[in-house]
Order: sequence, then C-alpha cells, then structure tokens
Amino acid sequence: MEKIAQQYDISDLAEFMRNAKKNDKPFVFFTGAGCSFTAGIPLAKKLIEEMHERFKPELKLLVGEERENYGKCMAQIGRDDRRRFLKSYIDGAKINWAHIALACLLNEGYIGRVLTFNFDNLLARSCGLLGLYPATYDFTAANLNLFHLIDNPAIVHLHGQSHGFSQLNSDEETASHAVQLSQFVSATLNESPALFIGYSGLADAFFPQIKEHFSGQHRLFWVDMYDQAPAHIFNSILQVKLAHYMQCADGADLFLIELARQLDCFPPKIFTNPYAHLLDELKTVTAYPQHYVNKTEGDEDCDSVRFTSISAQDILQGLKQRLLAAESREYDTQRTNYLELYLQGKYQDIITSSESFESLEVADQVWVARAYWSWALKQTEPVLEIGVYDELIQHFSKSDVPALQEFVVNGLFNKGAILDQLGHLEDAFTLYNELIERFGASNLPVVQESVAKAMFNKGVKLGQWGYSEEAITIYDELIERFSTSDLSALQGVVAVALLNKGVRLGQLGRIENEITVYDQLIHFFGKSDVSEVQKHVAMALVNKGIRLGQLARVEEAITVYDEIIQCFATSDVPEVQKQVATALVNKGARLGQLARTKDAITVYDELIQRFGSCDVPEVQVHVAMALVNKSIMLGKMGNSEDAITVCDKLIQCFGTSDMPEMQVQVGKALLNKGVIRGQLGHLEDAITVYDELIQRFSSSDVPDLQKQVGDALVNKDILLGYLTQ
Repeated sequence: MEKIAQQYDISDLAEFMRNAKKNDKPFVFFTGAGCSFTAGIPLAKKLIEEMHERFKPELKLLVGEERENYGKCMAQIGRDDRRRFLKSYIDGAKINWAHIALACLLNEGYIGRVLTFNFDNLLARSCGLLGLYPATYDFTAANLNLFHLIDNPAIVHLHGQSHGFSQLNSDEETASHAVQLSQFVSATLNESPALFIGYSGLADAFFPQIKEHFSGQHRLFWVDMYDQAPAHIFNSILQVKLAHYMQCADGADLFLIELARQLDCFPPKIFTNPYAHLLDELKTVTAYPQHYVNKTEGDEDCDSVRFTSISAQDILQGLKQRLLAAESREYDTQRTNYLELYLQGKYQDIITSSESFESLEVADQVWVARAYWSWALKQTEPVLEIGVYDELIQHFSKSDVPALQEFVVNGLFNKGAILDQLGHLEDAFTLYNELIERFGASNLPVVQESVAKAMFNKGVKLGQWGYSEEAITIYDELIERFSTSDLSALQGVVAVALLNKGVRLGQLGRIENEITVYDQLIHFFGKSDVSEVQKHVAMALVNKGIRLGQLARVEEAITVYDEIIQCFATSDVPEVQKQVATALVNKGARLGQLARTKDAITVYDELIQRFGSCDVPEVQVHVAMALVNKSIMLGKMGNSEDAITVCDKLIQCFGTSDMPEMQVQVGKALLNKGVIRGQLGHLEDAITVYDELIQRFSSSDVPDLQKQVGDALVNKDILLGYLTQ
C-alpha cells in the first residue's frame, strides 16, 4: 500500500459540506459502532468475549476462527437472547458527543440523513435534546422499493433497532439484507456526497455494495483512526478519484465536534442557554384546555339551564416568565458565558475576557485554566505550546484549589515532555524534579499520575545518559510508591516502569534478575483488563521468552509464548496484537531449532490465518515474516513449489509497501524464490526473479536490502556463468 502524501482536513470537509447544502445536496453520513463506543456500547471484540461468557453452550460447537467471528457467534444464539443481550448495553448507554454533533449537523441541514449500522437510539435521543425530531426508518421492516419517499432530515437504521422487530447480526442475515439494499445504496451514493465514520467495512456484507456502486458522481470521505487508509479501503474505494481518506486520531467525538464548530452549529443552545431552549420548546405547546360553564336563569317554574363548553388558556405564562427572569439573572450582560465559549473552541476569548476582571470566582478560574490547557494543546509549534503552559503555570501555580493544581501539574509535565522531545534533556530533567518536589505528596489522582510519569521520564533520561543503576533506583521508587494503587492510569505507569527496569537489568547482564522483574510485572498485572497495562504484560512475556531462548531454555520459551497467545489472542489493542504476532513468529523459530518443522509451519499458518487481514502495519510485518519462514521450511522439506507459492503470496500482498521492515521481507521472499528456482534448474526464471529484486531495491539505503541486492547480483552472475558454459 502506498503512503498517502496528503489528506483533506476538517476545514476542507466543512467547506465541501457548505457547498453541498447550498446546492441542495446535503451529505449522507454512514455511522458504525465506533460512533457509539464512548457512549458505553462495546465494540465487536468485547461483545464476542461477553458472548463466550454468557452463551457457553450455544457457542460450544464453533471452532478456530469461527469463535472470534461476531456474525458466526451471533448466528448460534437465539434472536430473543441476542436482543436482550444487546439491549442491556444499549439501555445503559449515555448520549455521547459524537451523536450530539451529528444532531447539530442534521438540525442545520448540512446532513440530510444518517444511515447507521447501529441498533442504538443515541442519535434520536441527541436530536431530542435539540428539539429536533427527524423521521426514523427501520430498513429491516420497511418496503425497500419506496426508499425515494424518505423525508429529510432522517435517521435510517440499516440493520434494525434495539426495540424493533428484527436486528440483523449473523453473516447470513446481513449478507441477504445487503443484496436487498443494493438499489438504495446505488441511489444514495450517486445522488449525494457521503461520509463514513466509525465503520470499518471489514468482513462485512455491506462493504461490497459500497465498492460496487460508488462511481464518483459525488465525493466520498472515509474517516478512520489510522494515519493511513486501511488496505481494503485504499485498494478499492480510494482508487476512485473523488474518494478521500481522513484520519480521526482522537476518535469520532472530537472529529465531529470540530466539524460542527467549523460549520458554526456547535454547541447547541440547550447547553449554552437552557432557559432560552426551554422557552423555544414551550412555544410549540398549545394553550391548556378547560371547561367553560355558563348559567342562565329561566322562568320561575323552570330549572336554571347549564351550558358547558371548552375554552383554552395559556397557563404556562407564569412558567415562561420565571424562565425569562432566570435567564436574565444567569446571563447578565456583564458576565461571560465561559461554557458557551469553551464549547465553541474560543479559548483565547475566555483568557482575554478573564483579564478584564480583578478577581474571579473559583469556578471561573477553573474555566480559564481549562482554556489555557486546551489552547496549549491546539498549538502546532512546540515552542508556542510551551509558552501557553508557562502562562498557565504563572497564573495558577500558587493556588491550593485541587482542580487548578491538576492543570498546573499537567502543564509542568507536558512542558517537560516537549523539552525532552526538543533535545533539551537537562531542562526537562530539572522540570521533572521540580514537579516531583512540589506535588509528590499530593493525594489527588490526576496529580499522582503526573508525578508518576515525571518519575518514569526521569528514569528514562538517566538510562539514556548511561546511568542504568540510577535509572533502576528511580523505577524502584516509583514502583514502591504507586504499586498498590487501583487507578488504571497509575497501574499503567507502574507496569511500564517494571518493564523498563527489566530491560535495564538485561543491559547490565543481570539476566536472571531481568526475568524475575518480568515475572513480578506479570504477577501484579497479568489479569488486568486495562489495555495500556495489557500491552506491558504482553511485552514482558515476549521479552521473557526471548531471554529464555537466548539461555537455551527453548522449551520454557515456547511455554511463555503459548501463555501470551492464550491470554491475548482475542485482543483488539494494536500493540497487544503486535506482541501476540511476535510470540507466534518466535515460537515458530524455536520449534524450527528443535527440528519440529511441521509444528513450526502450523504455528506460522496460525499467525497468517489470525492476522492476515489485520491492518496494523507492525502486525502485517510479522505476517510477512511468517510467510518467509514458512517458505524457507517448505524448501528445506523439499516442497519447492509450495515454497514458491508462499513467496508469491507474500509478494502479492505486500509487494507495494513502502515500509522498510516490510520491504526487507519482500526482498527475502524474492531471494528465496530465486534460490529455489535455481535449485530446480529453472535458471532463466531464477535470473528474472533476481532482476526483479535488484530493480525494486537497488536504490534503497536500508542495509538489509542492500545485502539482499548484493546477494541477488552474485547469484545472478553465477547462474549466467552456468548458462554460458
């Protein structure tokens, strides 16, 4: 996959959406599970884990990869059980900011409709907050031939709703439904610009419909968290000229908030002036009905006549007056609405406004500190970011208000980290010492986290300067101080301190002590469900396995690698996946050392099968390594044609990569293929393969590739010599 040199940014997207609205062609947004994650609804991996806990008998018959496939797991569970299982998460979900921002964009007409793969009603609830009630369609119960009757603004549930009659979960259900949606997808993509967010398109029956029907009539934006488009997106949709990839590194919430800000429709009034919002809502309420009675006197011998009719009065008038009065008190013209300015992203306005007051209430001081913090994070130049932190620290360093202390200590830490990145190591070291000395005794969790991180960074600096023993001492102080904390953030720092301590011990040649520290880390945190901690546990296990292998304790090393695979096989954390892939490669290599060639090939096949479709670059490299090692072993076993087939598979999958690590594996595959062709007597074919390797990598400055090119040139000369004899 080629590297994408340039991407549109959010301001560009906002301009496209303005123009689309002017042209009466508002965007259509497609949303997936990634938009609901921060609301408390787990992603597929977590749901699979929960299903295995709650539906053990139902899933018992699944084997291998089937057990990690969401659709196949769902297919084994009864529809009613599925509904209740998912409803337990959906009912407990909170409205998140991604959906609030989407509601703002719908309300202002920048989005015509949102098509969602999710069952939750988060967008409808968010729209209700704004006083917007879009048409809602459930396409599992709709006449799909009448899609042209959809009114904007609209929410379309493509796979059903949590409270609907049907929710499509299994592969068979979604595949059948995707075919029925074909005409609708074609019309949608050809009539309006579109944006996909929170939806991976992996192993999904709907994605082929997008590939088939998107023809570039309008622009299409694909938004994901990776810095580059995943391979299945890049190699299909992005090959069409008007398709673009955008990164949302910080998630859907912040991406959509910033988009709504750029289009001047965020924040909604309910947050900035709830009184005015309620008054607007009350305007739509009719007057209250009541009976009207009229008595008329008749003749003496007649009873009085009673007439009853219905009249209406505005009995809410008093409530409206109280709301107006409260609004007037709350939003005095002399008082700055910090919440509104903050939600609008106008951090400098908050800071400037605060300067006009001689003194501020504590709550307002917190808003100002928060504005400094957010303004610092928006800076694109490190020196400018440091400057904002300096202002923050200067304004609030003497405060004893806990909320303000948090901003000060975090500002000090971030300033130190930036100085570190800029190469001002001694200045950074001094700043870390200042932070530890001033706030080391604090009991505030956020402050403790920054103190722990400062201690950790101090240890890293000492190690980089060659003071390994001193670094170990700092790590020990950190571990002793915070190892009993139940705060996940502190556990993450303690775990990485243990990991680094082990590495430093290894560098000092104290291998047994190194392994002991890794065991300590695994003992403390082996059962943690915190992803940052899991990452360090997995790394400790890999390091332990490597050390055991170096000590010729090969069987023990294999046991450790099995432990990693067993504990973290289902993880969706990229760094953990990388460690699992490393464990599988290393296990295969150790089995090869024991001459258990077939077992090694089985392990490589497991890695390829498990991670073959993974988009994490480092994991892809390990898949390529497994393919190379498998081809080498097949060659040694005499299965030359199979070995060549494996080499070809690697070259086909990863041959266009610009990652040096991946190019090295491609070079190995080409070199191995050339050698095998030569051994089979296909000398001209072998020369062709060597020429391909030379052509691809002759200009590379990567040492391993330079060696491969040199080996290819030598091998080619030898074969040419044979041909001229």
